[in-house]
Amino acid sequence: MGALIDLTGQRFGQLTVIQRAGTRNRMALWRCKCDCGKETLSLSGSLRSGSSKSCGCSRLAHLIESPPKKTHGGSKGRLYRVWRGMIDRCYYPTHNRYYAYGGRGIYVCDEWKGDYAAFRKWALASGYDPDAARGECTIDRIDVNGPYAPWNCRWVDSVIQASNKRKAGEF
Repeated sequence: MGALIDLTGQRFGQLTVIQRAGTRNRMALWRCKCDCGKETLSLSGSLRSGSSKSCGCSRLAHLIESPPKKTHGGSKGRLYRVWRGMIDRCYYPTHNRYYAYGGRGIYVCDEWKGDYAAFRKWALASGYDPDAARGECTIDRIDVNGPYAPWNCRWVDSVIQASNKRKAGEF
């Protein structure tokens, strides 16, 4: 173990070291006073590396100033899985159907690709039925060689969707 470096009086972020407070796990422990007025204990290594900068008040202040971003909140629903399926088929070569979608140039329009909320808005305004039975409300590309885009998609049942497919031998 190396020689003790006296940190008394030194400043680390918002912490000013008051005095040594013993050891913890064979490391020097220091009593510090935060700019907010609260006292806290910190290890030498934490102070010197910059991982201890305050008593925790700055982290709390940061959370209050910038609360966590709320997302669309739909990631557990059926419609989200439809959207995610489009993305996966078109952009992930490891997807088992990539060859039939992204592998032959099918893509998701920019409006939907990175924005589930935009896709959801379109879906609800275009006939998507969240209460439909399985196979009664599926997304279908009108032009089977075209992209997933508002002007090329519709909601149909699985019978109509099955009849809208590429001709034999067409890539």
